[in-house]
Amino acid sequence: MNSRAIKKYGEFIGAMDMVEEAFRAVDAVIELVDDGAAEGGGWTTPSRDELKALRRKAFEALDAVRVKAKKHEGDLVSREWAV
Repeated sequence: MNSRAIKKYGEFIGAMDMVEEAFRAVDAVIELVDDGAAEGGGWTTPSRDELKALRRKAFEALDAVRVKAKKHEGDLVSREWAV
């Protein structure tokens, strides 16, 4: 096993965990959205339901990355990481 690759993989998983926590914190903010507050003056804001759908889509994308990382974990911890 490559210790540097293992460290990088751990950092990668940790970063995904941080993003997941941020997504969970967004739920509280979405609940504060007033669907009719920004009407008039040419301004529009997404509705609470639209924000929830966007959050769900982003969370699903994060989960897809997590699944792929787990699938390729053997390669990711054994090889050098290139950017």
